[in-house]
Amino acid sequence: MLSGNGRHRRPRQAPAFVVAAGVTGSAIAIPLLGAGTASAADTATWDRLAECES
Repeated sequence: MLSGNGRHRRPRQAPAFVVAAGVTGSAIAIPLLGAGTASAADTATWDRLAECES
């Protein structure tokens, strides 16, 4: 007969700054986690490309 949510208390929501901090943190972290390492081709590859173009 008793309800699980007391009717005399207002439902609590997370403060806006906590939500904003979570959204900002995940927006920064997601690209960093998905980023791979970049590598350039070696000199021999560029020399072959230059020979092909000329």
